[in-house]
Amino acid sequence: MKLFQSFSQYSGAAIGSAATDYLTFWLVLSLTGVPVLAQALARISGGILSFLINRKWSFRRDKPDLVLWDGGRFLALYGVSYALSIGLFLLLTKQSGYAPLTAKIISDSTCFIFNFFAMKHFVFRTAKAAGKDITVSSDKNAPV
Repeated sequence: MKLFQSFSQYSGAAIGSAATDYLTFWLVLSLTGVPVLAQALARISGGILSFLINRKWSFRRDKPDLVLWDGGRFLALYGVSYALSIGLFLLLTKQSGYAPLTAKIISDSTCFIFNFFAMKHFVFRTAKAAGKDITVSSDKNAPV
């Protein structure tokens, strides 16, 4: 049940992040005509919003003293996810001939699933899962 709850909240947060991402993608692509630049800037804007929403809402990390810990782990995940997204996007557009929007949907969908499990088990994992004596949330019903 908690997995379903955290995935549902993660999905809700993803809608906001995706809206920011796709708006940025469309705007940059319209202004520059450079698809990979549009994808790169879109991923950054969506990533910032994703961290802020998921930390507070989806995974209930409300301790301010852990923000640097969480931020460092998120940046590590973000680097891997960013490379996966851009690499898959380039593979699909340059090698396979997909249209930029189709390639974006495929690469973003792949990252969506990958990122949920990485956030749950690496970025915002509970103290119990991490083997540390840290209270990560005062909410006993937190979905993590």
